[in-house]
Amino acid sequence: MPSSRNLIFVNGPMGVGKSATCQRLLDILQPAAYLDGDWCWMMKPWSATPRNIAMVRANIIFVLRQYLANPEIGNIILGWVMHQSDIITGLLDALPLADVQVHVFSLVCTPEALKRRIMMDVANGTRSEDVIPRSLERLPLYASMPWPKIDVSEINAEEAACRIANRIRTVGTAVPPKTEVR
Repeated sequence: MPSSRNLIFVNGPMGVGKSATCQRLLDILQPAAYLDGDWCWMMKPWSATPRNIAMVRANIIFVLRQYLANPEIGNIILGWVMHQSDIITGLLDALPLADVQVHVFSLVCTPEALKRRIMMDVANGTRSEDVIPRSLERLPLYASMPWPKIDVSEINAEEAACRIANRIRTVGTAVPPKTEVR
């Protein structure tokens, strides 16, 4: 059974490398569980209506609560766009966090690197080109967020995951208790 438990949020714009980084964190930080917030949005047609947004949020909270209730899982990872601080604080407010260290990391990069990454996804058939303007539009939102930034402009997912894991292992990277987050 793990002696210290961590809830790790990895955010950033679409195409920055959250999924690949979180998958590597899952390997590095075992015992661990990983939830990609996009899995809760797997619907066609995709529609960001208030009802769907509330449903997705509730589903993410439900899954995170289940992971947090399992003492065998030492590290719980959520990768998701989370482009506004209140998305993160809203999730934290809904979770039981006693004896859990919360860590939030923003993956950022240059606009050129982001476009290059998305174009590689387009070439691989995993994204469409229409993601580029939406992702570039959200990129600046992460600069003002109060948690550590990992610049992935020139590094791969393995290196980003190692940097996150190393910061988690050091003192002072956790988000303060809920009452101080706002």
